Parts: sequence; structure tokens; C-alpha cells
Amino acid sequence: IIAELSMEILRRAAQEAVSWRPPLFIAVNFSPALFARSHLVSEVEDILSQTGLDAQRLEIEITEGLLMNDADRAVTMLKQLRALGIRI
Repeated sequence: IIAELSMEILRRAAQEAVSWRPPLFIAVNFSPALFARSHLVSEVEDILSQTGLDAQRLEIEITEGLLMNDADRAVTMLKQLRALGIRI
């Protein structure tokens, strides 16, 4: 359930951060298990769209273990997230 919990945490953090004045960055730790989800990037994009959080205010924290399982896939997804304006 780590993946579902992580998406809910991201959603709630984004909803809260939208109201912060001044607008501050938020950082959310992503488990390597999230990167097994083929639709992770679109899920993150949807959450940003639904909450109105600017992607440039989001930082995703990852561990080195992410790259152990499927480095090519992880790097591709990280590049897609960065293309949205998200900090890694």
C-alpha cells in the first residue's frame, strides 16, 4: 500500500502548500515502489493540475535504491518528472 499512501500524501501536501504565503517549496519522499507504476508521471501531473500547485514548487526525494531495480526505467521517469518542472 506504500504507493497508494504516497500518492495520497502528495495530494494532501500539494493541497496544503497551495495556500502557503509566501509560496514555499514542498518535498515529498518517493519510495522506489512508486516507480513500478507505469502511470506515475501522469498521476503526479494530475495531482498538480487538480490542486493547482506549480510543479516548480515540488521536490521529489528519492533514494539510490531506486536505481537498483530498473535504472533505465527510473531515469526515464525522472526525466519526465523534471520536464514538468519538478525538482529531483
